[in-house]
Amino acid sequence: MDFVTNKVTQKEDEKVEKVQKTKEDEIRDRLRSFTRTIPMFIMANDSKEEITIDNFDLEIDDNDFLELTSITKEEFHKLRDGFDYEEDGERKTFQGVFNKYRFNASIAEFRLKKDQFANYFTAEEDIFELIPNQKTNQIFTPINVVKMMIDQLEEHDPTLFTRTDSTFIDLYMKSGMYITEIVKKLFHNTRKHYQSDEDCLKHILENQVYGLAPTPILQGITQSYIFGFDIENSISRNNFVQHDITPEAKEGKAKEKLQKLFNLKENMKFDAVVGNPPYQENISDVADNKSLSKQLFPLFIEEGIKLQPKYLCLITPSRWFTGDAQDKSFLKLRQFIKSNNKISKIVNYPNSKDVFSNVVIKGGVNYFIYDDKHTGKVNFVNCIGANCVSENRNLFEDGIDVIISNGFDYPLIKKVKNQNFESLTTITTGRNAFDIIGKVATLNEISKEKPFNGCSKIRCKDNEFRYIEPSLISKNREIFENYKVFITSVALLLT
Repeated sequence: MDFVTNKVTQKEDEKVEKVQKTKEDEIRDRLRSFTRTIPMFIMANDSKEEITIDNFDLEIDDNDFLELTSITKEEFHKLRDGFDYEEDGERKTFQGVFNKYRFNASIAEFRLKKDQFANYFTAEEDIFELIPNQKTNQIFTPINVVKMMIDQLEEHDPTLFTRTDSTFIDLYMKSGMYITEIVKKLFHNTRKHYQSDEDCLKHILENQVYGLAPTPILQGITQSYIFGFDIENSISRNNFVQHDITPEAKEGKAKEKLQKLFNLKENMKFDAVVGNPPYQENISDVADNKSLSKQLFPLFIEEGIKLQPKYLCLITPSRWFTGDAQDKSFLKLRQFIKSNNKISKIVNYPNSKDVFSNVVIKGGVNYFIYDDKHTGKVNFVNCIGANCVSENRNLFEDGIDVIISNGFDYPLIKKVKNQNFESLTTITTGRNAFDIIGKVATLNEISKEKPFNGCSKIRCKDNEFRYIEPSLISKNREIFENYKVFITSVALLLT
């Protein structure tokens, strides 16, 4: 009996210890995540006063703070200052977890770097390389990639950067680097038309470049970076607005919103839309459904084209080439591009780490140039590491509704494809085939544990069977009772 009691006690102690370690790991993870956000907060802070652990959060929007750090300001204050609590009837004190001296020294060091690199015309290093990637959509595009994209745009049409009336916009600024690279090229090529450097820069920033920052902190970061050299605030900031245009993009009303935000004439068209749009957003807070997401970048591609610019140059995931997203956005985007087939060049990186070294983007990434006047074949460049293979070919082949990134696949496709060819996409259903959402709460609401008269049987997670009314099966009812084969996504193989 003692043996059994001891074993039970041992197991209980192990469980408690495991829970405690898990909690400690969670706290450590939160603190690590928090410290990674500090450079972003300092980058966005243009205060001339000393910035310390005691005041750095005062100018930060509450929602931005929570989104970036995963803790509220109130929780941060408790971690910083400590707090009193009661345990087992005993009054105890939790000491603050931060070493204020080290924290403030780190702030001062980054702020010094920020000041050193403030003038992007003369800075030898990229300040954003000192800011760790965040666990959000707020991932900065590496400066070499930004330069590559803007260089390609200049190569495609040099007059964009020699004119004093060309216009550019970034619809989702995170760092401001797309704008600054454009400003540098315009300044270099048009300086001769002005009496001074100041006049030239003032004209460019007040008349030729525009941008939207989706959050207050990104507005602070982009303003600080774009106007870092303008110490006297002699240039208007009116062309750079804090607004997340995602809701308007979802409604197909981005153009109308831009006209209101910038007081644009109805017939005004931007010469080029550039940038790195948001990729996706989570649509479920339920732990079992954290993978559910809505793709956002297809909306930005479509809305960018609907603005009717001369050129659209964006970097996005490549999974839209062949994938079938939960919301069918990839299929819709391919159909939209087919009907607006004016992409002149695509540079594709099947391994996203060749572009974003610290981020994994399944299916790779690509940037492209959409040319409103382009007709004919696309220049498709496929890059594996430093090895890039370029070819001119059709973006879409007859009878194939996907974009094949690897030109070596074409001979194989031509052998397989014949008059009776039937694409796999015509006989597969994709996710949520019967319009029954797999969330536990939803299943518990619409189904029963035991069979009833006239019911239909469904197989759920962990091979659990439940029973529902047949009327709830609103999609593909004709194949519901048939045998089915489940296969994993092959999108990554095709890209």
